[in-house]
Amino acid sequence: MTTKNNTQANTQAQQSPNAPDFIAYSVIDRGVGNKPFWRSIGSAWMHEDGNGLQVRLDAMPLEGTVTLRIPLPTEEDTRS
Repeated sequence: MTTKNNTQANTQAQQSPNAPDFIAYSVIDRGVGNKPFWRSIGSAWMHEDGNGLQVRLDAMPLEGTVTLRIPLPTEEDTRS
């Protein structure tokens, strides 16, 4: 992950300057036939040189795995 792709750049351009590049989630498996539960546990920002992330966790995942996802545009972002 050395550079931001176009999707990340577009998403970031729609957000405020301090908005995170990624949202951190703990994904909890609910067993066969059930959808997993995604709990937001923090945020992450790409380093300016694109060679790393600054991660801020508000909680620690019980199963030890953190999933980072690009934030979805809010309704307010899609109006402009």
